[in-house]
This record gives sequence, C-alpha cells and structure tokens, in this order.
Amino acid sequence: MTDVVASKGISGYVSLRSFLLLFVLVMIFKFALFGPITRRIGDDEPAHHTFDVRWKGYTAEEAIGVLNYYGEEGRRLYRLLDLTIDLVFPLLYSSMFAVAIAGGFTATRWLRPLVFLPFVAALFDYGENFSVVTMINRYPHLEGVVGMASFCTRMKCALLALCFVLAVISGITLLVRRS
Repeated sequence: MTDVVASKGISGYVSLRSFLLLFVLVMIFKFALFGPITRRIGDDEPAHHTFDVRWKGYTAEEAIGVLNYYGEEGRRLYRLLDLTIDLVFPLLYSSMFAVAIAGGFTATRWLRPLVFLPFVAALFDYGENFSVVTMINRYPHLEGVVGMASFCTRMKCALLALCFVLAVISGITLLVRRS
C-alpha cells in the first residue's frame, strides 16, 4: 500500500517541464562540475578514470594503481568531490529518471514500483561514494573495502542502465498514447 501511495505521489511531479529542469541540472553537474574536477584529479585517460564510471568493477590492484596515479592532490580532490557534489548528483539523476519512468508507467498499477529503481541506484551510488572515500583515507591499504566499492559501482551502473531503458520505453509509451 505504501508503494502505491508513494508512486502516486511522484506522478504529481510528472511533466515535461519537470523532466527538462532535472535534465538540465543533471547536465550542468555532469559537464560543468564533474568534468573540470575529474580532469584536475587526473582521469584524462581511460586507465585512470574515476571509479564511478567503471561499470565492470575493479580489483584492489587497479584501485591502488588509480589512486597512486592521482597523487596526493588528486586523491584530496576526489575525496572532496565525493563528499560534496556527488552527494547531490544522485538525488538529481534519480529524480530525473523517476519522473521519466513515472510518465509512462504510473497508469499501469503493476508497473508503478519501477519509479523506485532510480532511488535504489542512488543508494548504491552513495555506497560507492563512501567506499571510495574510505579507500582514499586508507590508501594504500585497501583491504576489505575495494570489494564493496566495486560491487556498489557495478550495481549502480546496472540499475542506471535499466533506468535509462525504462525511461526510453516510458517516453515511447507516452508518445503512443498521445498519438
């Protein structure tokens, strides 16, 4: 019952205007904030990308190599990024995906719970962020934390891919209904 009430609540925010506002905010965060900071961290080449985009996960050896490459200043910036901007970003993208998914699926009762998937992805993103901060704080002694960080990254990426597919299907559903 609570799921139905909560998913009906999000339908009050479903509009093209809400989606576009959230989309613009996500793009600002992604390209105007994350882009310049991650370049300063040192993730210019694929072998040294931040952990957030490593959808296949990573091993302890890879994590040590990346954190070593970043150096003291890069690790400091990465920690700051994960404890500030990357605490807001999951709220933005999960809300954007939830609005997009709700647009086409809230009319179908059994599909309503799908609007919660983006927020589950955000929870894994927070798990990833705190695990990465722990790795940075413990560097170079990462025993016990890399597995959790890598798991959270893989789950976040898989759920976000699913959310993207659901958002596209939802958009197509809306177009079909309106035509």
